[in-house]
Amino acid sequence: MNAPHTPSAKELHYQINRVMKDDLKMHRAKNDYESTQRVINNQQQRQQGFEMDY
Repeated sequence: MNAPHTPSAKELHYQINRVMKDDLKMHRAKNDYESTQRVINNQQQRQQGFEMDY
């Protein structure tokens, strides 16, 4: 017995998959952002060190 307003297992599976993919995208974006920030910080430190030498 399936009530019309109850989402099917397939729909639920699809929704869960979508949420997990979005989560993964967010996680990757966060990692990309953090590694980019690290690179920028390293470059700034290198530049400061370079300026101090001269």
